[in-house]
Amino acid sequence: MNVTPTILCEVFLILFVPVLLAVRYLAPQRIGWRTLVLVVAATSWICVNLAVNWAGDERAGNLALLFGWVPGLAIMVPCLAIYGLLHLSRVRRDGTAALPPNIPK
Repeated sequence: MNVTPTILCEVFLILFVPVLLAVRYLAPQRIGWRTLVLVVAATSWICVNLAVNWAGDERAGNLALLFGWVPGLAIMVPCLAIYGLLHLSRVRRDGTAALPPNIPK
């Protein structure tokens, strides 16, 4: 049982989600909401499955395969609250919305 790679995966996931949301906040035209959610879910699934494999926990492997995407989205919820407050302050400061919503053409 090697704990170091498992901890590295967890720390990476905890840092990756806020960084991705910061990129979305600073340059909203670069990454859409659907892409952001899919990248967070996929990265979470990969990190959780790697952590389970490195930890050698065979019983948790099935749950990781099915629900490995949940921790990333759970980390994203409080980050979205902060994002919303920052966006609200930006809208109030500028007087208008920063950009129109992402509507596919």
